[in-house]
Amino acid sequence: MPDHMLTRLNQVADMPYPGSNAVCLGLAGLLWLVLIWLAYHQRQFESGIKKKLIIGFTLGFLSEAIMVVVMVLNSSGFVPYETLHMYYPPVEHLLREVAIVWVMSAYLHYLKSRKSGDALLTFGLSIIGITFVITMPGWAYYSSSYPATSFGQTRYDIAWHAIDIVLTGSAMLMTLRIPGWLRMAFFAALCCYFVDDFIVLSWLESCDVFSLLYNPVRRSLHLVSILLFGYVFMREQWELQELSEAELQHNKRELCQFAEALEVRVAERTAELEVVAMRLRHAEELAHLGYWSYVKEDDLFFGSEEVFNIFEAPYYESGVYSQDLKAYYRPEDCEEMESKLAELLEHGTAYDVTRQICLPDGRIKYIHIKCRPGDTPDEDAVGTLQDVTLQVMMEMAMQERALEPLRRRRQSCQVRFSGHHEP
Repeated sequence: MPDHMLTRLNQVADMPYPGSNAVCLGLAGLLWLVLIWLAYHQRQFESGIKKKLIIGFTLGFLSEAIMVVVMVLNSSGFVPYETLHMYYPPVEHLLREVAIVWVMSAYLHYLKSRKSGDALLTFGLSIIGITFVITMPGWAYYSSSYPATSFGQTRYDIAWHAIDIVLTGSAMLMTLRIPGWLRMAFFAALCCYFVDDFIVLSWLESCDVFSLLYNPVRRSLHLVSILLFGYVFMREQWELQELSEAELQHNKRELCQFAEALEVRVAERTAELEVVAMRLRHAEELAHLGYWSYVKEDDLFFGSEEVFNIFEAPYYESGVYSQDLKAYYRPEDCEEMESKLAELLEHGTAYDVTRQICLPDGRIKYIHIKCRPGDTPDEDAVGTLQDVTLQVMMEMAMQERALEPLRRRRQSCQVRFSGHHEP
């Protein structure tokens, strides 16, 4: 921005200072303030980078704000010039350098690695702290002895700008091998700061001639560097947002495809399970074998459909109470079954028994019961129940056939014995 335009704005603002420092500082402070607001409200960068940016932008704003406040106090006469000039130049340099170091650390953290950003931050803050400790007491003593001397005409100012050149140059070297437009924009912002400090050091040698020629350039470089930092920040935030939206859309498409594939797979598996369940029911019907479980807390027996078919009772998915099953057993069998179940629940002793049940119409069935402890906390006991009536009847018939010759022989012997003793 041309210097004469800033001078006109300075005059409009009614700031009675030579040149255009007031407007430059005000514009710079405004730019820093906008960047603080943007950094605080953005959500794209990770928390570590966001924290560094907010700290750096805030310190940059404070640096410009202190300069404006000092100029206002100096013009109003509230505070003597000697008092202000004794303290504010080192403090202003401290805030400015620390702000730039925090900002450079944040961008290096994002562009290269967190390790690189933290290394520059640690190195920069250490050098700045040492420089402040050395220059502050010396300048206070020097300004009290020579009140007419400007801070910019001393070796203390040279030290600050030299440190700034070293830190900025270090950051520029660390970004040389990073590809992409973001590195170029960040590198351009660092170049503006680098050239600004270099011009200041040259002005110390050339005095008034150099000042009249390059002061407008210095002010413009200062503003352009802040604008570049803001441009890099906003452009990258927009690209990250677009990338996030594109990634979100891509993830949505993938999720929809996965959901569709999952629905197809679930339908296939459901159909397969239905086939397996149907085959299992057919196998149970053929084998007259069913599965059952017992829940002690509710005193409920749950069984497959075949279990209810064996008892020739309606199927109850919600289970039946043990008291309802006792009606099918003989009294002596009920006591034995209760005893075996209690022993299993207490000691985990499995049992395998065959008992008869009496149906409501008076028919007798024989069932083979196997029982063991449950597999899950919801099942206290599990087992199988099989209708073995046919097998038992066949065994009984075979036993009858096996005993028939013995029975006939016994009857024959009885006849002979009775004929032998007949009078």
